Amino acid sequence: MEKSPDSLNRFRNLLGLAVVCGLAAGALQLGGLAIRKYALGNFLYVGQEVIWTIPLVTTVAFGVVACGVALFRPLLGRWLGWPLTLGLYVAATVFAVLYQFPQLHRFAALFLSLALGTQLARTAARHATGFGAFVRRSFRWLAGSYLLLVIGLFSLNGLRERAARNALSEARAGMPNVLLIILDTVRAANLSTYGYDRETTPNLSRIAQSGVRFVHAFSTAPWTLPAHGSLFTGRYPNELKADWRVPLGDRFPTLAEELANAGFFTCGSSANPDYATTEVGLGRGFLRFEDHTLSAGELLRSTPLTLPITRNRMFRRLIGEDIMGRRRAPSVNRSARRCIEDAEGRPFFVFLNYYEAHRPYLPPEPYRSRFVPDGEGLDPRAVRVAEPGDDTLVHKTEWAVNAYDGALAYLDSELGVLIESLESSGALDNTLVIIASDHGEEFGEHRVFDHGHSLYRQALEVPLIVLLPGRDPANVEVEQPVTLRSIPATILDLLELGSESPIPGRSLAPLWADEGGETAIDTVFSDVRKAIRQPEWYPASKGDLQSIVSDDSHYILNRGTGEEELYDFVDDPDERADLIGTVAGRRKAAEARSGLDSLGWAEQLPNE
Repeated sequence: MEKSPDSLNRFRNLLGLAVVCGLAAGALQLGGLAIRKYALGNFLYVGQEVIWTIPLVTTVAFGVVACGVALFRPLLGRWLGWPLTLGLYVAATVFAVLYQFPQLHRFAALFLSLALGTQLARTAARHATGFGAFVRRSFRWLAGSYLLLVIGLFSLNGLRERAARNALSEARAGMPNVLLIILDTVRAANLSTYGYDRETTPNLSRIAQSGVRFVHAFSTAPWTLPAHGSLFTGRYPNELKADWRVPLGDRFPTLAEELANAGFFTCGSSANPDYATTEVGLGRGFLRFEDHTLSAGELLRSTPLTLPITRNRMFRRLIGEDIMGRRRAPSVNRSARRCIEDAEGRPFFVFLNYYEAHRPYLPPEPYRSRFVPDGEGLDPRAVRVAEPGDDTLVHKTEWAVNAYDGALAYLDSELGVLIESLESSGALDNTLVIIASDHGEEFGEHRVFDHGHSLYRQALEVPLIVLLPGRDPANVEVEQPVTLRSIPATILDLLELGSESPIPGRSLAPLWADEGGETAIDTVFSDVRKAIRQPEWYPASKGDLQSIVSDDSHYILNRGTGEEELYDFVDDPDERADLIGTVAGRRKAAEARSGLDSLGWAEQLPNE
């Protein structure tokens, strides 16, 4: 950089200033994230890559500003020089840091940012020569430190995975592989595989014909983190502390840890950027876990400087993307194939999470409009509030269901692509495949929308298919209601590792093995903790919920109010008629409460 004060207005020196300010601003933004995470205990919903991507994105953004200044300065003269540019950098940096803390009003943050940017720009202009020297020295140190950081991080990640792989023990000869596929937010009621009148899942139906289809499978929770916690640990959600602001703890071993101990190459890939990530504790035991991509949308979404822009609805509509950085199914498919290839002869455990069915429902065409009747609208968002007297609600709900079904069809097509490619490559020849969902979705059946707010059947009943290529059974259906909590125990049983594992639960294998006699299974129990900032009629807004499914009834208890509901499991799948007020209903409710007693919650139940 040149030493003359006025030389700071030259293009290469403006770029140098952008680099210095961008890297410094990135460090300050990371400091704000660290305060939120370690001092305030907040989830950040970003990947570990932000350590180097935030400084990079900020520097690029400031570089674009520098290019604009250089381009328009001949037109505006002295009004657009380096002091104004510096002021903009400082103001943007301060606002990016303060924006992370919603306790401070946005307008107050903006005022403070502009005031500080103006003051520092004036001070720097009065000491131009010294400031120019400071920028020159800082450029060398900051740019060099950043390059060393990037090189170190990439080297460390590679060394960490290599060391973990080398530490794996030898797996038993002939050990089957495991592929666990979770279709996030997919309810069984809208799948043609489960009798839906629209052809939403032809590929899933084909897969089911080659294995076992559980007709009535229930999640342990109506939202992602506790549901995945059960899938990974074999524990019910009430045994785990995982919640909206609490990660899955390390008290209980995970399936990935157990399989890694058995010599498996463990690899996960998740498209859910909020509650199926390493940040919330789901990466434990995986040698590799991919949850955040390096796409342009993800980079903009995870950088505090550009986050306010990505939250602007007009901006998102302008670029045609309602979720910035949303990871699509083809990306997850590529990760799956890469994981399997990188196993390099070891048995693998690959976990996949697909996010296509999560709101807003925005599959690409032709799937987006596949189920939209001519002349009707399409609303890709789940309606959140069913206010009395809203005569447009029925249409809005139908539009959302049309969009949801289109998303299911797109997801099914990509699932078919994955399975066919793995079949043709021989990767499935000795692989146990389990396909399920973490929870369902509600479309106003009880004036409740979305998920995470109730324990009605629409929020809990999900697909569950087990595929054992080259082995019986095939085209088998299991009618008995089961819980996804049993999946880890089932996998370990089929791998003949169940007796060696501390993960609890009963295997589902005897249900399709036709061993005769009555098979003991895990209690079909679900729960969800009290939700905040939801409509008052949403059940979870009043207190914690628990439910138990039996062969003939579904019992729901609100621990906050003591309210109970009971539905006929066989004849009322939509749960329209609450039987709690009938003599038979009260008797069955008492039996269900006894089931809760056996699980250790007697002290939390209402008085009869």
